[in-house]
Amino acid sequence: MAKLGAAAQTVTEILQKVAERGETVNRDVSSSAIENIGYMPLADMMTIRFANRDAYPTYEYPDVDLVDVAKFMAAQSKGRHYHKWIKPYYGIS
Repeated sequence: MAKLGAAAQTVTEILQKVAERGETVNRDVSSSAIENIGYMPLADMMTIRFANRDAYPTYEYPDVDLVDVAKFMAAQSKGRHYHKWIKPYYGIS
């Protein structure tokens, strides 16, 4: 596995603890494109609520690895990370 940056490593550790309890995570993020990133560990489901709610609903992405969610939450540019690492590899449900 590629080495995670410090922020992604911290987020990964937090998500792992939350996943062990089976709790859902919803995190508002600082981004002009994305408003909230959620993760449901029991379903391996990530949710993304876009800032432009009128044009884009909240999307659900099944079978997303916890480490990929952590990298996304820790990314400096959420929109750029979404277009490079989420959209091409994960389909919406």
